Amino acid sequence: MSLICRADVTEGAAAGRLPRAPPGGASPAPRRAPPARGHGRGAYIPVMARDTEEAYRAACAAEPTYPETGATRGGPLPAGYPLRVRRSLRIGGGPEVFERAGAFVLGWGPQRAAGLAPYPGTPAEEGGTVLLLPRPGGLPLPGPLIPCRVVWTEHGPDRTGFAYGSLPGHPECGEESFTVIRDADGAVRVEIAVFSRAAAWYTRLAGPVARGAQRLALERYLRSVARAVRAG
Repeated sequence: MSLICRADVTEGAAAGRLPRAPPGGASPAPRRAPPARGHGRGAYIPVMARDTEEAYRAACAAEPTYPETGATRGGPLPAGYPLRVRRSLRIGGGPEVFERAGAFVLGWGPQRAAGLAPYPGTPAEEGGTVLLLPRPGGLPLPGPLIPCRVVWTEHGPDRTGFAYGSLPGHPECGEESFTVIRDADGAVRVEIAVFSRAAAWYTRLAGPVARGAQRLALERYLRSVARAVRAG
């Protein structure tokens, strides 16, 4: 999610040019997209869209493709998903580390580090819609877009983060969260929780190979936060 999903408890990214920026260089507001063809859970989303704005409008009109929205926030992850995991990595301690890591996560830092560009590029906001576009090394590549909805955010003294869930056209079905946590002893860690199942024919076909790649992506996400904190 990417929703890049992982395995742990059980075994068991939009093509096309970037749209021209509106006058003044401002990114479009996530909640002000005009209506798209269709509505609700079955809204039409171009899977290999050349027009990113069209795909974004469609995603804004769509609903998540799974019923357990918000389940990554705490407690057991829902059953019925082949990939379920909650992993964390200690990244330091103290208020500076906590603030730095939180800003990196809310600014889509882990996704950018994995070669995925968020559109629009505004920080994660509850209820917002985002497309993740494949941009490894900053180069635009063709590929399936990844439409997501931010289903919750948290801005607390000891917890900062958010989760996004899959929308129609996403290659996976489920939810992924990124949370920076400051424990009682002052230690700071980043936690990723995810539950998902394949939603596209190619993710189903990839099977164990895809799961291996997803495990590697999870570790890359975690390490990217640690690197961002060290770099200041």
